[in-house]
Amino acid sequence: MCAMAYPDPSVIEREIAAKIPCAKEGGGYIYYSDHSVPDNVSFAPYRRVMELAAQYGKY
Repeated sequence: MCAMAYPDPSVIEREIAAKIPCAKEGGGYIYYSDHSVPDNVSFAPYRRVMELAAQYGKY
């Protein structure tokens, strides 16, 4: 299941906190979805993903 689809919002933050800092090492990382956002993901969790990506992705 996609982390964005879990009812517990901490799943989203754990996923992003674990992956973005590693991915941005060395510079040049740009967050994007590697596929379409699933139909079972509402706007609120998607918005949270974007907020967390901005927070954890700052250089």
